[in-house]
Amino acid sequence: MLNDRAGISLDMTYLEDAGRHYYAWQMLGSIFIATMDPAIPDRLTSEPVRILAPEYAWDNTIAEGPNLTVRDGRVLMLYSGSTVGDTYTTGLATAASGADLTDPQSWTRLNAPIQKSGPYNGEYQAGTGHGMWSRDEDGNDLYVFHARTDHLGLTGRDTFVRRVHWTADGLPRLDMETEEEPGARASGGHRDGDRRGGRGMTGAEPYGYLMVHFVEDPHGYREKVHFSLSRGDDPTAWDRLNGGEPLLASHLGTTGVRDPYLLQRPDTGRYYLIATDLRVFGADDAGWQAWTADYSTAMNVWESDDLIHWGPQRRIDVACGPDGVRDPALPHMGMMWAPEALWVDDYDEAGGAFVVYWASSGEDGRQRILWGATRDFTQNGWRTGGVLIDAPGDVIDTTMIRRAGRTYRVTKDNGTGRGLFMEHTDARRWWLPGAAWTETQHHIGAAYAGGDPGLVEGPAMFQVRGEDRWYLLVDVIPDVGYRPLVATDLDAPEPWAVVEDDDFDLARATKHGGVIPLTRERYDALRAADAAAPVVVRLADAVVAVGAGAEVALAALPATAEATLKGGGVGTFEVEWDLAGIALDTHRSHEVTGVLRGTLGANLNDWVAADGSRDWDADGKTPCSATAIEVTATLTVA
Repeated sequence: MLNDRAGISLDMTYLEDAGRHYYAWQMLGSIFIATMDPAIPDRLTSEPVRILAPEYAWDNTIAEGPNLTVRDGRVLMLYSGSTVGDTYTTGLATAASGADLTDPQSWTRLNAPIQKSGPYNGEYQAGTGHGMWSRDEDGNDLYVFHARTDHLGLTGRDTFVRRVHWTADGLPRLDMETEEEPGARASGGHRDGDRRGGRGMTGAEPYGYLMVHFVEDPHGYREKVHFSLSRGDDPTAWDRLNGGEPLLASHLGTTGVRDPYLLQRPDTGRYYLIATDLRVFGADDAGWQAWTADYSTAMNVWESDDLIHWGPQRRIDVACGPDGVRDPALPHMGMMWAPEALWVDDYDEAGGAFVVYWASSGEDGRQRILWGATRDFTQNGWRTGGVLIDAPGDVIDTTMIRRAGRTYRVTKDNGTGRGLFMEHTDARRWWLPGAAWTETQHHIGAAYAGGDPGLVEGPAMFQVRGEDRWYLLVDVIPDVGYRPLVATDLDAPEPWAVVEDDDFDLARATKHGGVIPLTRERYDALRAADAAAPVVVRLADAVVAVGAGAEVALAALPATAEATLKGGGVGTFEVEWDLAGIALDTHRSHEVTGVLRGTLGANLNDWVAADGSRDWDADGKTPCSATAIEVTATLTVA
């Protein structure tokens, strides 16, 4: 007997990943996993661990039918939820290939189904689920599943085989209709301003841009991570998300976040957000000279699978090795400012990696651009390489893009009067000392500061998708913020030209950050997560019996709630109820509060110290959200 635990066990499946072998199955209404040895297939080699339980409105009652595959560095597990009937639904959970799959923390689940009842190619399919991965003789990924349909008069569950298509972020699309297939002519269309894609759109097509940045406010605490989203597919018009409030804040180090930069690992789709650890307003007030000498060399890091749900903050000390200990062989570093990175497919014999570059001061006090490398933005996976730019004077704030084998960079010169200057190289390994760089334009953007090149910094470059047009955003200090320049030929002697104010719409004091292109799916998801307020604050009441456990109480409370969206319309979100301090063993009614998860404002964008203090150096700071949308209900224990 593989498993002697009491209760129902079924739907076992097998996976081999990174040399380890696993069984996964449904047990007691949840998905369990354990290791096994193929030489002794009737025995588990580890204790069963529950990695997934039904918790959403759409997968309530049961989670069963797991089936796993490995693709592009990611383990993907299909599972089915709800009852076995017309409400049967398919969900997806993912983990990094090579991770310990018996650790529940290795898994991330989507908060919405990837397949559910609905029309497909003109007929209605109900209760889609209990599927499995397969592959045809040409290597195409297939999805095999059952559904209820009236097709050909059959009223029971029929078996279907469907081609799997993959989105740009590496997730499966299981319901692409025939006329949506690549090469097929779409029967419908959409207007460029539509919020949702029409027939013929897969969600993977390019659409829109996301900017991460901080906000300059000498009288407030705005040195946090802010998001601005392009107005449709227009890179010249931007809306601040979350009502202009931040999405993320630092409770570590100086508690400041400046110069945030967003990037995506191409082989896994994982997003990383990196930033400077510096708070200019409301912290130690040490001054710029002190902030550049023997100050923080920590890089703030967050990560996400979808740009909406962000994990906890962590830090990398770039002056340390993988063990977190200062390495005397590394260049002296007085600070870590304005980190950015480019992915290099063939970084070393192990494959691709991010080459990260940032500004730091040496023992002589001169500021240089240094570089390091990582695949996962963890201390254990970090390596500092050396000096990337060593100019006669101070240099900071380098931004880079690549095009047709050439690498372009714009850097701020604070020592010899060049201001923002541009260079390019054709060296394949552009970060190494042997790369030869050619300077083109200097004093870039000085016109925005009355001709003073010293008042323009924090450059960020991005290309307009599908066009020979690039924008360079330059940060006009102290508080004007980003202003745009445009280029149509990066190899011209002076490619960058000022953009008229009427041709670019971006809120004042939008400061040093970066821009990434999006897919239609990601763009729509960000708009749909930008919630404003609950439609109804007080939800339906619930009653449970005395002695009921927390799981029973949570199941009795409303699972979802609606909220208005800042861009118009209404969205439905999961409610996470707080039952802390609620006594379920005594007859009594309790007012309980829930938070709408899946909204941008639910991320950890604030903190409070153990004693309630707001002092930056207070002990025991706990991250929290200052913009979470809350609802209430009465829970009666009867």
